[in-house]
Amino acid sequence: MNVLMPHPEWFMPHNLVHLNAVNLLWGKARDTLDQLGHLGKPIRLVGFTSLDRGAEFSHELPSNNLCLHIAGHSHVKGTFALAAVWKRHPEWPTLTIVGDLANGGEECSRIDFSSNNIRHIRNRIQENELTQLRRVHAFHLQPSESEGFGHVVNEASSCGRVLITTDAPPMNELIPPGCGLLVQPLDSSPLNFGRRYQLAPDHLEQTIAKAFALSLEERRALGCRLRAEYLARHKLFMQNLDLALRELFTVASTDGGLRV
Repeated sequence: MNVLMPHPEWFMPHNLVHLNAVNLLWGKARDTLDQLGHLGKPIRLVGFTSLDRGAEFSHELPSNNLCLHIAGHSHVKGTFALAAVWKRHPEWPTLTIVGDLANGGEECSRIDFSSNNIRHIRNRIQENELTQLRRVHAFHLQPSESEGFGHVVNEASSCGRVLITTDAPPMNELIPPGCGLLVQPLDSSPLNFGRRYQLAPDHLEQTIAKAFALSLEERRALGCRLRAEYLARHKLFMQNLDLALRELFTVASTDGGLRV
């Protein structure tokens, strides 16, 4: 019994040949069922989880307007749009961007980090330093253009801060109504078996301005609901995974083996 748990945006046409050896697909997000459900293999939603990045600090929301964006090495985290919008507003607070985008291709080479209110951390930093950044920034901005599950969004959810992400799957699956702010995409295009969403700069700008206008009480309420949603989703994934594995091992006991 062979199980595949793919990311649609990284599942390429030449990978289809390997489906001959796959008995079952597991989806990390509901969006996976939509993108890969037509491939002729049984597919079930199991979900997924991320490390609890907020477990190491108090969830008392800082009373500042500092913004954090974690890009890593990816060119589809919405970094270009964020930096462009920030350049329109020299009066906005500091946006800290974490990530080395040197190998991100032509798109990343066009990102302008020169604004006085943009702090770009290129070098790899230690986990304790990243934890401190997550703790002191009241706003986590992760308007991803594409995700397979959305670790960077889900990890931000665990921190109990004000989160802005893209109103498109699977990003918006992680942010139910009342738990964060969503940016409407302008358009989308295929990315292998997934989708890549084009951000609308004007709506991104308006959403950030809306976040800054929230009272401290409103921000804290969003952060509390967001972390509670993360914890509930983590618990549900562990239950789903336990059930899915039990079913697999039952089948495997009579089918000669199991590979995940």
